[in-house]
Amino acid sequence: DTESGIKLVRELKQNKLLPKYNEELLNEVAKQIQGQYHYLTEDFATSMNNAEEEEGDEYDEDANKAYPIAAKVAMDRNVRCALAYMSTRLDRLHRVAWESGKRMPPHIGQ
Repeated sequence: DTESGIKLVRELKQNKLLPKYNEELLNEVAKQIQGQYHYLTEDFATSMNNAEEEEGDEYDEDANKAYPIAAKVAMDRNVRCALAYMSTRLDRLHRVAWESGKRMPPHIGQ
């Protein structure tokens, strides 16, 4: 699921100023990434071993290959969304710092 990652990017895109750091949503994206990574490294290997042992008429090799690819694509998208969120925030902070000099605007200190 990449919905949380997309929400992060939309949040910044909708705000021209620097919105408050959304730690809760970023943590949710991180948990999704960890879950997808766990599936790819452990659960998938276990399911492939079980499928090879049971390899009967019901074993669908194409279906078993498709889901890990989709999980990897979703994980990569979440990583890119989180990095884009942090990179854009950093760029905006740099811009504000250059525009305001040494004094940061009061709304940034929150």
